[in-house]
Amino acid sequence: MLNVDAAWREKLEARFQKLLPYQIGSRGQLLEYYTEFKEVPPRHNTSPYFPLFPSDQITPRGTPKLAAGEQKLLEERGRPSGGWPSAWIACCWARLVKEKRPTISFRD
Repeated sequence: MLNVDAAWREKLEARFQKLLPYQIGSRGQLLEYYTEFKEVPPRHNTSPYFPLFPSDQITPRGTPKLAAGEQKLLEERGRPSGGWPSAWIACCWARLVKEKRPTISFRD
C-alpha cells in the first residue's frame, strides 16, 4: 500500500487479517464463498478471479495449490462470452502462465 497515511494503512491491514483464508472445494476449485454451494449455471461473475488478477494474492509460484484451484475454476466457468469478462479471463490465464489460453479467450 502507499506510504501516505500510516494510520489508515494499519486499520486496513488489521481488517485484512480478519478475512477468511481462501479454500479449495471438493472439485479442486477455488471456493468463491466461505463454504461450498451447489453451482447454478450460468456463472458470469469474475470476482473470484481477483486474487489472481489484477491482484497477486494467488500466484503459481507463491501459492501453487490456490493457483491450481483458480485454474480449475477457470476451466469450469471461464468460457469466453465477449467483452470485459473475456479480457479478464485472458489475463488470468496469462497470470497462470498458460501461453495458449489467453488467445483462445479472444478467438472463441
